[in-house]
This record gives sequence, C-alpha cells and structure tokens, in this order.
Amino acid sequence: LVHRLHADRSELQPLAERLARAKRRFNVLAFDLAGHGASKLPEKTKPPGVERMREDVKAAIAEVDRATKGKTSSIVLVGSSLGATLVSQVAFDEPQVSALALISPGAAIGGLDVYAPYAEVRNLPTFLAGAESGPVTRDPLDALAKMAQAATVKR
Repeated sequence: LVHRLHADRSELQPLAERLARAKRRFNVLAFDLAGHGASKLPEKTKPPGVERMREDVKAAIAEVDRATKGKTSSIVLVGSSLGATLVSQVAFDEPQVSALALISPGAAIGGLDVYAPYAEVRNLPTFLAGAESGPVTRDPLDALAKMAQAATVKR
C-alpha cells in the first residue's frame, strides 16, 4: 500500500485492517516512503526524489518476496494519489504484479504524469477509485478507465 505525497502509511491503515480481516488470506505491507512518516530524513537533507520513492516501492516488493520465502505468486499494488503514479511506474518492471488499485489518481502530481506509465500496464486488472465530483480526480479516473483493458471504477 503506497500513500500519497506528504502523508504516511497511516493513510491506508483502514484498508490494511480490512484486508487483514478478509476471508481470503492476504499479506499486506503498508510502508512510509522516504522522507514521510517514520521514514523521516535527517535535518537539512534534500527531500527524496521520485526515483528514490520508486525504489522504495521496489524494495517493498522485494521485502514481501523475502518475508514469504518466495512463495508470493501475485502482488497487487495499491497507490493513493502520487502513490498511484508510483505503482503504475513500478508495475511494468515487476513481473509478480498481477493487478493495480489506483485511489484518487491525479493527472500530474509533482510533475509526474500518471497516463504514460499506466499506458504500459493497462492490461493489468485495475480498480480505480476517487471522488464523484471535481476535475482533480474525476478527469483522471475517466481517462484511466478508458485506457484500461479491464477496470472497475468506484466513485
């Protein structure tokens, strides 16, 4: 579970708890991106760039693989806002990723475009969720739903 910019893993805690209670067994990992939450950087350290945050997502996938002793056959990446863009970018390079959930994806957050990376993985089953009104979420949801080969949209 990958949180939004300037947030931390607690943002997705209710979802993590719900997945933990689900009848189907899920291994869930919510973590703080570098410079967020418990992953604070030393003072006077330049904020981490997008490349570092992508590496954090890849490291989380590697940690799940390690923790399950390589028995994880399929990974679903869930990202909120900037996290939605990050998981779309990482999914292309990670063959274990079998589906995506993009929550409140923005068209361009921190100068990052969600459309180009998502176009590379639009064949993955995708759950899209966001607010019913307001162009910040509505327009990206509409566009991503059209791009997706198999998407469920919840507003």
